[in-house]
Amino acid sequence: MLEPAFFYLRSKASIMFIQTTDKFGAFTRYIYRHIEAGHEMSLVPEWGGNLLQLKINGVNVLDGHLNSEALRTNDWGKSGLLFPFPNRLNDGRFTFAGQSYQFPINDETFNNALHGFGMSSRMKVTENNCFADRAMIKCVADYHGELDYYPFPFQLTTTFQITTHGELEIEMQMLNTGASVMPAGLGWHPYFSLGQSVDNLELQLPYCDRILINDRMIPTGERVPFDTFQQKSRIGETNLDTGFALQDHPGRAEVILSNENNQQLRYWQETGPQKFNYLQVFIPPGRQSIALEPMTCNIDAFNNGDGLVQLQPGEQFGGRFGFGLTSI
Repeated sequence: MLEPAFFYLRSKASIMFIQTTDKFGAFTRYIYRHIEAGHEMSLVPEWGGNLLQLKINGVNVLDGHLNSEALRTNDWGKSGLLFPFPNRLNDGRFTFAGQSYQFPINDETFNNALHGFGMSSRMKVTENNCFADRAMIKCVADYHGELDYYPFPFQLTTTFQITTHGELEIEMQMLNTGASVMPAGLGWHPYFSLGQSVDNLELQLPYCDRILINDRMIPTGERVPFDTFQQKSRIGETNLDTGFALQDHPGRAEVILSNENNQQLRYWQETGPQKFNYLQVFIPPGRQSIALEPMTCNIDAFNNGDGLVQLQPGEQFGGRFGFGLTSI
């Protein structure tokens, strides 16, 4: 009589998510597995809420950090949560409410500040649950305004949720916990891989405008319609490190990436007032993955104000993005 009961317990466990933790260098890694479906998600909350790996139906779709040293040095910014601004800040300087501030320069090639300071922020886990149809973890960073170049306290909450259908959704919300208005922008920096060179992948973008930039990767203020990938097309030798303003996509904009094995990744981001209305697409030199980066504001938004949110005390803003993998 014991054997049937044991088999029942094993079967029940195999059809729902199971959560475990282990060590990832000096960090704690949270792992979520759905054994039957072949889904697996792992992340490190205490170093920027970094998503290390994501498998859908047994296929690894994320080019993440393979070891703790790469995570600590933020190599290529893989899967970094971007706040209080995404992308570049011209010379690291901005002026807000009559006061000037200077971020450290971490983009030495172009003498800019890059991606704020969220990628190395310590986040605590406030919710961690597995259900029959999904697993979720909520990570919270409390910033108290201790940096003189950004003296605006806030709380950043990020929720990761993966379903039995192999769909990942991430929600970011920033709350102004200070006493004055603050400038703010959010983003994410994932690299997607479908098991082969990017050159052999097909890409389809939503209708969008290309943001024109100068020789230091800072917007000139001009935009032009971009229709190169309006229809699904092979990437080939195309080089992209390009910002796009999304147009005419009420509620949601979608990017499609497919490989020669008839696997298709459908990425989406929430659009609308104070949502993710900008997208950066970047192909790194190795051309084994492609970054699709949602942003709530334009490059250098702390200076040009394009999409910049001015968050009042006690006010919050944010949005969602996500993706899934299907066969075609």
